[in-house]
Amino acid sequence: MDIESLWQAAQTHQRAGRLMEAARDYRQILAHAPDHAGALNFLGIIAIQSGQPAQAVDLLQRAVTAAPDAPEPHNNLGLALQRTGRLDAALAMFERAVALKPQLADAHYNLAVAARAIGRTARAEQAYRAALEHDARFASAYIELGALLQGQQRLDEAAEIYRRALTIRDDYAPILSNLALVLHQQGKLDEAIALAARAATAEPGSAELATNLAILLQERGRLDEAGAALERAIAVKPDYAPAHSHAGLLAQERGDTESAIAHFRRTLALKPGDEDARYMLAVLTGERLGRAPDGYVSRLFDQYAARFDDHLTGALRYRAPADLAAMITAIDQGRQRGTVLDIGCGTGLSGLPFRATARRLIGIDLSAEMLARARARAIYDELHCAEACSFVAGFKGVIDLAVAADMLVYLGDPAPLLAPLAARMPPGGLLALSIERLEAGTFALGESGRFSHNLDHLAALGAGHGLSMRATQDTVIRHERRAPAYGSLIVMEKV
Repeated sequence: MDIESLWQAAQTHQRAGRLMEAARDYRQILAHAPDHAGALNFLGIIAIQSGQPAQAVDLLQRAVTAAPDAPEPHNNLGLALQRTGRLDAALAMFERAVALKPQLADAHYNLAVAARAIGRTARAEQAYRAALEHDARFASAYIELGALLQGQQRLDEAAEIYRRALTIRDDYAPILSNLALVLHQQGKLDEAIALAARAATAEPGSAELATNLAILLQERGRLDEAGAALERAIAVKPDYAPAHSHAGLLAQERGDTESAIAHFRRTLALKPGDEDARYMLAVLTGERLGRAPDGYVSRLFDQYAARFDDHLTGALRYRAPADLAAMITAIDQGRQRGTVLDIGCGTGLSGLPFRATARRLIGIDLSAEMLARARARAIYDELHCAEACSFVAGFKGVIDLAVAADMLVYLGDPAPLLAPLAARMPPGGLLALSIERLEAGTFALGESGRFSHNLDHLAALGAGHGLSMRATQDTVIRHERRAPAYGSLIVMEKV
């Protein structure tokens, strides 16, 4: 066969997915014409598809040399380089490809992926938008651009991108699901549920989408519908650990402890390293624990961060920081405090009432996502991602006021925190706490996964470290699962 006939045969084989036959014909072409750019290019593509990126790099470098002004070999070489982890070199190839052919949407998209992988998010965003400009139906570009904007908390822009995608195809489950997540983060729960339901309908075989819908329905209090969605998820994929984990949480809320335990045990059988399921199983089986695992707390609040402020002050009617600040104002009468430590600062909501009277305000939290939002508030002099007890134990300096609003509910035993705090406080130093109230005993882990504390025990423990009760106030700490959680606000003073 002549080269043209071999070329046509190879193209036919490749379009039909017969890669071995196509590769054979391309090699025959190269045996007669070693610098045939087309054969080198397509043989390189086959090498990428076959999981041989190093071989692909060699072939595509030869193709680029043979056809230096052809954009496609540059784009494909970028893909091969990307597969070998050479992201900077890949990015250079994609840049060259879009320079040679600005309307090549695939190259813009590949450039965006590489740029995002090395942290060049502005260039990635520009390239995603260019890909969509040249191909308005490029679904992956919509998804990736939306995710980039979402990660930067540009939620309105992310929603606009996803809505644009839905005008082109309104039954595409990944777009519906991603838009539902954005709306959930914006506090638009009912709209999020409607979109998540459409996504689950569009892909009825997806356990993940059914589980996502169940999570939203449970948050809205539509527990029967949430249970039905989780049953569908488990029926579709019996070994899908997240469905069992969330089924456990739902059963726990419904008061079906036996079912909750069974689901958490199944989760651990499928995913032995699942720290959250292990913790909840310990909660429900009455295991004696001194604290919630750091990983559990950080994941919980990373997931919660985007809607934390609105949900906490709205649905949960939480106002402990403001009430603690009022108690301290009554004590201090306008006095400023030198170093104020906000323990479990979250998004900074707890630090706001203390900024005006703190010369130096330090926030610490286990959740990086929460800290990112606290940083955006620009009220802290320092922010640290750290575990509270170890941070305080290693703190160099004097702490004039420490605030731990809604923090002991995850710590459990307060002794490892009170001891180093008291040791770093001068006489007159204050510790402001909120607790969920336990009528007898010391502290106890409830089925909510949070700890409650006995006020008398806390007072005795504080006294052992030179901290006396200065003020207390009974309150409703929050509304959880549509019911009040009773607690106390406490201010202790170093004597």
